[in-house]
Amino acid sequence: MLNFLKDMTKSGFFNYSGHLPQPEIGDILKVRFHGNGQDGFYKLLTAKRAEAHLTCNAVKEFEGTLRLISPQNFGFVEDVFIDSKIIEERKLNTGETVKGRAIRSFNKKKMNGDGER
Repeated sequence: MLNFLKDMTKSGFFNYSGHLPQPEIGDILKVRFHGNGQDGFYKLLTAKRAEAHLTCNAVKEFEGTLRLISPQNFGFVEDVFIDSKIIEERKLNTGETVKGRAIRSFNKKKMNGDGER
């Protein structure tokens, strides 16, 4: 199964078996679905990786200064949320320059999208 986010109005999941060899988090795909999804599940007709130059509103490259939020130990680089697990794994500190790829995710608690890495 693969979870997807097209934009703030369309997200869900689909079975990619037989359509995509080893998709990775952050891949931008071109897909066609059969009809509308049911309870977030979409039936896949076709799928392929998009060309390398193609961009998407759900993925963005970022670089900037990390601002930690204590005591929860999560942080932000501008509007990009950095999870505490990443901060701990990489031993990051406030003021460090951080560079990466942000992938928008759907925050069910807030019922909207949050930029989450």
